[in-house]
Amino acid sequence: MNKKKILSVTDQMNLFCFYSGIAWLIGGIVLFFDGIIFTIIEILAMLAICITHIVVMKAKKEKQDELSIKNYHVARSHALSIMHVIYMVILIALQIITTIPANATLSLEIKDMLIPAFFISLGIEYIIVGFLFRKYERDGEECIY
Repeated sequence: MNKKKILSVTDQMNLFCFYSGIAWLIGGIVLFFDGIIFTIIEILAMLAICITHIVVMKAKKEKQDELSIKNYHVARSHALSIMHVIYMVILIALQIITTIPANATLSLEIKDMLIPAFFISLGIEYIIVGFLFRKYERDGEECIY
């Protein structure tokens, strides 16, 4: 008989957050570069995201208990707060960069940066959620700032 392996809650979070987060991050970084190799890496990263999400959706999963659900929601909440800080730092940096005098050689195309920045920020958020979830599951306590 073919028995499906039960995917533990931690393994679900590893696949859904860590691995797909790393793929989002790689996919965003390679978008800054031109060339067939970078396009192939981008496609592979996007396929990895699809595969990890499909595996988590279709696999036989361990049922989440109240604590793991709470830890997931708390991790998402804290990750959102951390991402707000990251966005503000990026915004401040962009404000400083765009105030450089016009004769500077730095050229910043915002449109060319939007999609890679989206992918990278999504990857960072997924990784933070996965990290915090694992920390809360391991330590059994929340980390309120």
